[in-house]
Amino acid sequence: ERTYVIEGTDITATFEAGAKRVTGRAGCNSYSGGYKLSGRRLTLGPLASTEMFCPDPPGVMEQEQRYLKALSGATTYTIEGRTLKVTCGDTTLVFEAK
Repeated sequence: ERTYVIEGTDITATFEAGAKRVTGRAGCNSYSGGYKLSGRRLTLGPLASTEMFCPDPPGVMEQEQRYLKALSGATTYTIEGRTLKVTCGDTTLVFEAK
C-alpha cells in the first residue's frame, strides 16, 4: 500500500555525513538523531523530536508518529539517482533530493 505525505505538511531527512546525524521535519515537529552506516545497512537513533501539537491538517500527528516509528526501525538503504529509499521492516520510505 502506497501512502503519500498529507498535503500541507513536509517530511524531510538530511543526513550529515561528517557528524553522522540525521535531522528533519516529521510533518509537524522537527527531529534529530544519530545514524550508522555499514555497507547498505543503516541504523538510526535514538531519535528525539520537538513536542508541538498540530491540529491541522487532519491526520498530521498520526502521520508523524508512523513516520518516526518507521524511520527508527531503518535497516537498509539504496540510492538511485536523486532518490533515497530507506527500508524499515515492511515499510519503505522514499526521499527525493532537492
